[in-house]
Amino acid sequence: MVDFRLPDAEFYNQMFCRDCGSVMPTVNDAFDIVMIPAGALDQDPGIRPAAHIFVESKASWFDITDDLEQFAAMPPG
Repeated sequence: MVDFRLPDAEFYNQMFCRDCGSVMPTVNDAFDIVMIPAGALDQDPGIRPAAHIFVESKASWFDITDDLEQFAAMPPG
């Protein structure tokens, strides 16, 4: 795997397969989470989104149309 980190990004990194370039699960030590790309799943994971995060930096043309809680950045805790 290849771990790509933007030089100025405090939290962002992305893992890629060294052979095919596919996006891989990414460990985020700062928040103690693992992010799994939805495209990597073969079956319904049995969970649903709980909130929208980083909505302050979403694309202006993207409308959030559900009632999930929204956070401007990463939610507290």
